[in-house]
Amino acid sequence: MEDSKIAVVIRWNTLSRATIEKMSKRFGFEPHVSVNRKTGAFIRKEDIDLLEECARRGIIEISK
Repeated sequence: MEDSKIAVVIRWNTLSRATIEKMSKRFGFEPHVSVNRKTGAFIRKEDIDLLEECARRGIIEISK
């Protein structure tokens, strides 16, 4: 079965490096952040609901 992933751009509202590293480890992407506080990532479909919950809490903003 193919592992379905969705491409997203994450804009970080947090400046906490620890939070960024924890989230990147949990969702399986590199913790690199551009100068405009964005990270491109491929997220598994089953993790999208949790990522959207992080956005609702104000930690990140998501663009698809």
